[in-house]
Amino acid sequence: MLKVHPGALVNIDVDRSLADKGWSFHITSGTSPSDTVNSPVLHLLHLSFNFGSATSDVVISKQGTGTTPGGLWAFTLQPTLQ
Repeated sequence: MLKVHPGALVNIDVDRSLADKGWSFHITSGTSPSDTVNSPVLHLLHLSFNFGSATSDVVISKQGTGTTPGGLWAFTLQPTLQ
């Protein structure tokens, strides 16, 4: 779990080998399906977004074969005032 100030800029950096193969990120905040953000396949090393005020689950997936990801990394962002 990573603690983040609401409104803060969150940066995701990936290794060049991951960027070259393609990756995406998925953020779920709250319990509604409308609170989910899925990115297209990215081929870049860095991505930034502003964090909201609700606990959010983030999954980074490496482009794999077909619909099977080549790897998954998951973590939770928790709002904090400290």
